[in-house]
Amino acid sequence: MEPPAKVVAEPPAGHAPTLAADMGMVNVTGDPGVVALVNNKGRYKPGQVPAGRYEVLVSFGGRPEVKAGWAQVGAGQVVIVNCREAFMRCSAAVR
Repeated sequence: MEPPAKVVAEPPAGHAPTLAADMGMVNVTGDPGVVALVNNKGRYKPGQVPAGRYEVLVSFGGRPEVKAGWAQVGAGQVVIVNCREAFMRCSAAVR
């Protein structure tokens, strides 16, 4: 007999997900592009990421990925990464 399937509860609309103790949240604003957060532990998509310092890489319009800035993400913090295609740069700020 198989154990019952795990049900993952979604947070109610308008509520941020609960972050694990050693995690932070990265949200991206600004011009549309594909953003990656990279450090010596791995490569992550925006969203929940382990706390740490990340190099921000971005690709606009299918062009090659470029180094666009840095983001420091603390445990329990929400960091906004704002990207501007005209400058090929992204800036990070704690919300």
